[in-house]
Parts: sequence; C-alpha cells; structure tokens
Amino acid sequence: MKYRDNHTYNHNQTHKFYKGFIHKPDINHTGSKVKRAIQNVTRTSSVFFVVLATVILLLFEISKTDLFINSINYYDSHCHIYFLDIGQGDSTLVKTPDRKLILVDAGPDESIQYKLSEVLPFWVNNIDLIIISHTHEDHTEGLVYLLKNYSVNELYYRKTDIDTDFAKIFRDFHNKPRNVYIYDERKKIHLSNCVNDNVNRNSHIKSTSTGKTSYEYNTHSSCSKSVIYMDTKWQKVVRDRVFDGKYVVLENAYVLRENIRLSDRKNLNNYSLVTAVRVKNNTGHVNFDYNNRVCTNSLSKSNIINLLLLTGDLEATYQDFIPYSKFLILKVPHQGSKDALNTVFLDRVMPYYAVIFASINNKYGHPHVVTLEKYKEKGVQIYCTCGKGTIHVRSLGNKDVQIEYR
Repeated sequence: MKYRDNHTYNHNQTHKFYKGFIHKPDINHTGSKVKRAIQNVTRTSSVFFVVLATVILLLFEISKTDLFINSINYYDSHCHIYFLDIGQGDSTLVKTPDRKLILVDAGPDESIQYKLSEVLPFWVNNIDLIIISHTHEDHTEGLVYLLKNYSVNELYYRKTDIDTDFAKIFRDFHNKPRNVYIYDERKKIHLSNCVNDNVNRNSHIKSTSTGKTSYEYNTHSSCSKSVIYMDTKWQKVVRDRVFDGKYVVLENAYVLRENIRLSDRKNLNNYSLVTAVRVKNNTGHVNFDYNNRVCTNSLSKSNIINLLLLTGDLEATYQDFIPYSKFLILKVPHQGSKDALNTVFLDRVMPYYAVIFASINNKYGHPHVVTLEKYKEKGVQIYCTCGKGTIHVRSLGNKDVQIEYR
C-alpha cells in the first residue's frame, strides 16, 4: 500500500510507534511537570505564610494603638479612672463597669477634648454626669470645648456669692446639658434645674424635734435623689448621693456657707464639692487593709469599698469638716499646695495612693515640697501628672489596682 508521497505503509513500524508511545513515556518530560507543580505549591505556600505573618504583625501593632486599647478598656467589666493630664487644673474621668462615664471637673482649656479622645473610643460622644467641684477657671473652662463634641446628661455645681455667672458657659450652647443641678444656699434651694427654668429638686427648711436645722426635699418624679445633713458630729456638711449605679456610687459633700468664716468666704476654694467614689462589693474590687496599709486579695466585708476621694481645691481648715475616712486613692487638694495640707485629714483618709494635678514648672510651685515630704512620710505612693501624662487606674478584679502613666 502506498501514500501519495510514495512512502510505503509499514504496519509493523506503525504498531511499534504507538506501542512505544503508550508504554514508554518520556520520563524527563513527566519529571519537569512534577517539578513545576512543586514549585507552584512552594510559591503559593510562601505567599500564604508571608501574608499570614504580615496580618499577625499588623494585628500586633494594632493591639498597641490607642484605638484598640481604648476599646478594650471601655467595653471591659472593670472600673477605670483617668486623671487627665490637662496642665494646671483638674479633670478626672470615671468609667464604670457598665460603661457609665462620669467627669469631675473639666480643666482650664481645650486640652480636655484631646485628652478624652486619648482614653475613649472615637465613637463615644456622651457623658452621663459632670461634677464641677468649684467654679475657678482651671476646673471649668474646658466645658466650653467639651460641649462642642459631647452631649451631657447631668451637671452639678455649687453657686456662691462671689463666682461669675458660671451658667453662661453652657447657656448659649445648643448642645447644653439635659439637666443642670445647682447647689444654691442663698435661695435655700440646694438643687434646682436651671436649664428648663423650673425646680425639679427643691427644699424648705424645717426644725427637728432636737432643735437642729435640717432640710426636707420635695423630689421630682424623675429625680429621686436626696440631700441630707450628716449626723450630729458632721452637721456642718451637706451630703448628696448624685449617682447610685449598679456598680459605682458617687456622693458630693460640701461645707455649708454659714460655717465658713467671713474672712474665708471670698475664697472659692472653700466652697469646693468633695466627691466620694465607691464601688459596690459585688464587683469583686480591691479590698484595702487599713491597719496594715496593704492591698489584699480578699473581699471587703462591707457592701461598699471606698475607692477614690476627690477634694477639689478645699483649703486645710475646712478639710476637718469633711466626713470621709479610709479611701484607697486620694486626689490631693489644690494641686498639692502647702495651704491645703492638713495632716489630721490625711491621717483620717489614710490613702494608699495620692494623685496630684499640676503642670510641669508651674508658677505656683505646685506641688509644694513640704506636701510631698509629708505624704511620703505617711507612706503614701504619689503620682503626679506634671508632664508625665494621664494617670490611669484600673481595678483588677479581687486582686489590686493597677496604676500607670499614659
């Protein structure tokens, strides 16, 4: 049989060709395919591990950012306290385990809004309660900037004969506090709501059977708080429980004007509100052994643990009237000035930690060296903002509190 090209068809040769093709594969050709496959797998694995390592490294770096840390601190079940480094002035933020935010004083300027943004997630824009210890500018001026970016549920302050019209700070703001409560002894109204120009919480004076003067309060249906005199020993002071949450309790106390000497009534510091911050025992927070001055792992037998005492700028003379004792942390009165040093008060409060607000190299010389030496002599651990940064206190369950600079 012949093809057109005159080649003779050989059946045996053709059979051998196909037989060789089927039964004798090209080993070199097959090996190269396997090598290429292995190389592709190796390259894919390398890319995967590089991507995985990059993601892990990225997550590690994110975990060190303020956004991540602030989110963890905001949503965890601990009580956090931030003594904000706002220069020469006071501002303390309390975050409760159920994410209630309480601010005591607002500092001297716009730095308050930046310092809050450093410790809170950026999407948080509401503060549940603000307390102004007294109306000096280094405690109040920050409100002007704060109200531009945060809504406020309640605000408390004390009105006196000598302060300026403090209410003007928020009166012209659209984003004003929902409720503003004023302690105003001149009108014999210790708490009134000046935002809506009506009195939600008012009082009238009555005499008790013992002849002592006390206040009786008509409470609004939405305001069930009460203000009472202390017992006979401390009858020169008024107390007001302004926050009674699931985990944290706050109480204001102040010396009545009639018990401030005439020569001292022109000093706003003497009108300072003193705020006690307590945590309820069911949170398993720190217990303080006052006899041995150490923190222990066991829970307190009482239902309330005294965590922090904020003293505003109250001068030494009137600290004797403040009815509180045995607190774990004390905010040192008046940035640690010598005039605010009262060793009897210090012995009664018996703090383990002391916090001082002051700017570095300030013109007032705060904190005074005598004050620092006295606290050290009493065995108190001192923390001062003083350019070192915000002081962060975190409760660690039933063990201890952790204090660090941020």
